Amino acid sequence: MMLALDTSASPLLIALWDMERDSLAAELLLDNAKTHGSLLLPALQWLTSHWPDKKLRAVAVCVGPGSFTGLRVGVASAIGLAYAWNLPMISLSSLELPALSHGPVAGATVWVINDARQHMVYAAPFQWEGDKLLRLAPDGAASPERLRQLLAPPALLLGSGAALYGETLTGEGIILGNTDMTPRPGLLARQAACYWREGVTVSPWQIKPNYCRPSDAEKRFTLPLEEYSLL
Repeated sequence: MMLALDTSASPLLIALWDMERDSLAAELLLDNAKTHGSLLLPALQWLTSHWPDKKLRAVAVCVGPGSFTGLRVGVASAIGLAYAWNLPMISLSSLELPALSHGPVAGATVWVINDARQHMVYAAPFQWEGDKLLRLAPDGAASPERLRQLLAPPALLLGSGAALYGETLTGEGIILGNTDMTPRPGLLARQAACYWREGVTVSPWQIKPNYCRPSDAEKRFTLPLEEYSLL
């Protein structure tokens, strides 16, 4: 069994993937006013209690970009579980899931663009080759105006940032797709299972949140920004 979780945004996504049958065992989507910190561990305990005879073989976690606090909760919890059970880990991006959820798009670049607040967006470009999603560049953060300079037609824009800054980002051959899409937890687990089959696993100490942009405190105190993916 593989555990997959995503705390990068609301709602909280948790899934169990049966690695012997290569199929979804269970999924849980929680969307309410409580914080991920108060929901995550009770939800994990409830979900895994239904499969007491199934041994976990890997832990997959979405490392961002997204909510700074949410990422810290999810990534720290996943690392703790993997360390405790001596399990390999799989790192997932919050920006690949909407593209996978949308499905194949022929002949166009798919940009997933999420709101990063402070007049910034998180963004990454993808392209479909048949039924396989290919990443064209790493996740990054930029102002909508800067990102518009990087967009070239034909392009399909997905995500909350695309909806928020659609007037700035769209143009001839650059159109909005479904901008209000919450990927199912099962999709998170299915993608993690694909990475598992391809051997794309890491040790817990190699996992860390991908914030893409600096926090308010880092900017206020002019701390080094070299590790961030600013477009």
